[in-house]
Amino acid sequence: MTPRATVPAAMALNPAIAAASATDAVIPVIRMLMPIASAASAAVIAARADAWPGTLSGGESQRVALARALIREPRLLLLDEPFGALDALTRLKMHGLLRQLCERHQPATLLVTHDVDEAIALADRILVIRDGLISLDHRVPLHERGGSQALTLRARLLEELGVYAPEAPNNP
Repeated sequence: MTPRATVPAAMALNPAIAAASATDAVIPVIRMLMPIASAASAAVIAARADAWPGTLSGGESQRVALARALIREPRLLLLDEPFGALDALTRLKMHGLLRQLCERHQPATLLVTHDVDEAIALADRILVIRDGLISLDHRVPLHERGGSQALTLRARLLEELGVYAPEAPNNP
């Protein structure tokens, strides 16, 4: 986001909504992107719609970035380390939000991440690139996203990346 524009003004730079009132266009998108627990939350979200980028938290900034990307309902969504600057809890919330948005809008999505666990949680296909070449191409069925199969996949990915996961401690 540009530091010299409020959230709606930055959204208005998008030709898809430039003709409309930016605030009117962005508030429904921000509401969709922010979990709403009560009417009070909705009022807070509406108040944050006119916020300056420097006043937004990391999670709010990421939600605004997703809103900017999704407002045109793209058929292709490119995400390059979108959650890298977030704390662990906000990151998990954003994973869930991204899943919901992809289910709702169904864009083809390319997610670049260096986080193996994030790849397993979000991807239906994982590519590992080493020395500029694809060294692993693995489809991730839903049943592999949890339990022992996820741990096995994690170990395989870490090994492919040249990082060897520590062995699980033996319980006597």
